[in-house]
Amino acid sequence: MRWGPILLVAACGSSDPPCDVDTNFGCPAELSCSTVSGRDQPACVTPVVVRGKITNSATGAAIEGARVVAVGEDGAPLAAAAETIFDGSYEIRVVGARDSAEKPLSKPIRLHAAAPGYGNFPDVWRDWPSTDLVGARLTQEMDKYVLASTTTDVKLIAFAGGPGRGVIRGRVDRPPNGVAVTVVAESDQSIGGRPRGVSAIADRDGGYALFGLPPAQLRVRAYAKGASYGQRMIGLNTGEETTLDLELDGTPAAVVSGAVEIASGAPAQVSLVVASTWDPASSAGDEPAGLRASVGAGGSYSIGGVSAGQYLLVSRDADGFVPIDEPPAVEVSGAAVTVAGRLRLVPALTVLAPGANGPEGVRQAPELSWQDHGAEASYRLEVWNAIGLRVFERDLPAATAPPEVGYDGPLIVGQTYRFQARALDPQGALLTRTEDRRGVFYLVP
Repeated sequence: MRWGPILLVAACGSSDPPCDVDTNFGCPAELSCSTVSGRDQPACVTPVVVRGKITNSATGAAIEGARVVAVGEDGAPLAAAAETIFDGSYEIRVVGARDSAEKPLSKPIRLHAAAPGYGNFPDVWRDWPSTDLVGARLTQEMDKYVLASTTTDVKLIAFAGGPGRGVIRGRVDRPPNGVAVTVVAESDQSIGGRPRGVSAIADRDGGYALFGLPPAQLRVRAYAKGASYGQRMIGLNTGEETTLDLELDGTPAAVVSGAVEIASGAPAQVSLVVASTWDPASSAGDEPAGLRASVGAGGSYSIGGVSAGQYLLVSRDADGFVPIDEPPAVEVSGAAVTVAGRLRLVPALTVLAPGANGPEGVRQAPELSWQDHGAEASYRLEVWNAIGLRVFERDLPAATAPPEVGYDGPLIVGQTYRFQARALDPQGALLTRTEDRRGVFYLVP
């Protein structure tokens, strides 16, 4: 029988202070402070851990020293980050509510992972699967509940050395509302064609780590819905590793509002991405959690709780519409902002294959196909890989049936690709294109 937790819970009577869920104060190290159904105060119970492995997507080799953060559906971190050991494995102890029998209740979670020389996960195209703490199982030793599945294993895509080897680690002040914090270091110029900004997610303790930084003068700032952080400057030498802490600066969060041009009543969403992280070629960028809004009547939108910083307003959800303008720049410094620029959203070209409904595995070079626009003068077809390199391109004449083009570019195990077709008018101006999260494919070994 499992006497330890029962005796400890019994010891936390009405005359004793409850344990603290955030710090685990009041519980021995081998137990976890959690809320329990039917009890007025948190209790010391058997912990829940998430286990998995981080590997190279191309070779399957274990990645040592990768950083893994578990977050909830809202993006808020659930625990301190874990670091993988020599075999790529990690273990994160997470906090979640329990039922009356002290078993984990349902709580969907997702994982962030990063490592030197690799792209962050999740990336802009690959699915970000969730798993649920309710699936955790008690070990034979009855000392912990363990959640381990294919969704707790992560494959990172190598950057072939990456744009830089510098690392910044540190801590950020935790925002009062406990929301997710995104940390961005940016330089003045792009290195190796990558965006100027590199991002990381802070864990529950406020710890963060930025990998792959170039030797440069860097501006570092944290972004969190409802809270603002002061910007810090730091010079980094080639391959240098240093520390930098970031503090809340008291600048009030702001409301960003405006309007888009879109067919009446059409459902769409817009979001703010940190400007320095945006890659226009692959339509990729880092969106701090919660900085998005649905487009309302007349095309209006309003995004609240926007922290100080520089953003771009984008629309890149798979909702059947695409923007045909450059994303408007938005600078926030504590006051409400009305965005002057208007995104024009038009019906997207429908992807037929591959990747019509999400990332699709292929066993050979695919035929790239999309629904004909009907009023185009020509098409421009491009294929990009997940690290931001264009690997295939074609110019096509106007069509009268769905175009089909045989892909004749690289197709490497462990890499992800996305094709984008653009319909152009006689002057070469964009009429419409395929959506950012459609047309994604990868080679199945």
